[in-house]
Amino acid sequence: MKVFTLWIAAPWAECMVIEKWASHVRIDGRCIKFTGNASGLFTVWVKILLLSAITLGLYYLFVGRKAVAEYIDSHITWA
Repeated sequence: MKVFTLWIAAPWAECMVIEKWASHVRIDGRCIKFTGNASGLFTVWVKILLLSAITLGLYYLFVGRKAVAEYIDSHITWA
């Protein structure tokens, strides 16, 4: 049960870490901001889990690993 709870809480923890990181990064004097939210990241995780189970892990190998990074990249903007 603890593993399941940690799996559910992981997107929220990851978003907090990314927001903290983004608030301290400056590129050429400009700040960046993470505009994503944990529920959006959680839906990406659930999609990866379900499609990986259906395809016996092939979805994770070819698409799923990049999906989280793409979600994060698409929600980083200039502040």
